[in-house]
Amino acid sequence: SEPSNIAVGSALDTMPPEVTHSPISESPFGQPVTIRASVTDNVRVDGVSLYFRTSGQDSWQNLAMALTSGSQYSATISGSAVVSPGVEYYIEASDGINISRYGRPDLPQLIQVDDRPLITSVVPTTGPAKGGTSVIISGSNFQPGATVTIGSVACSSPNVVSDERLE
Repeated sequence: SEPSNIAVGSALDTMPPEVTHSPISESPFGQPVTIRASVTDNVRVDGVSLYFRTSGQDSWQNLAMALTSGSQYSATISGSAVVSPGVEYYIEASDGINISRYGRPDLPQLIQVDDRPLITSVVPTTGPAKGGTSVIISGSNFQPGATVTIGSVACSSPNVVSDERLE
């Protein structure tokens, strides 16, 4: 047959993806945490995953990290998973042949969770100096037995209605 003078080839993927990430070291209790990373490869990035768990737990949950622009990927750990004592995580990237990680299952990154209550609103915001005004406090992480002080005066018998409301 006649020679075609046409050659077909594809790049040989000999290098694993490179993962660059600025670790997150702390977060408030119950607030979502977005993890971002830059992932590059000499041929292509096939997928990027975020693995996370509550500190000390055995099993990992994973989220596919979304390509947001260029080589930037992100995934958000829901607030319900951001609990005390903290969240461990690592990032795994694949080019279809090679795998790279930022952190590892046996040596993950740690987000310490501040489990103090978070107050988002107090209603009403003012009252008479003599006291006696009923107050509703909204936020998160309110625990049974919570105490409330307004100024330097302790409130009598605060009622924890839920982990998001005190009266």
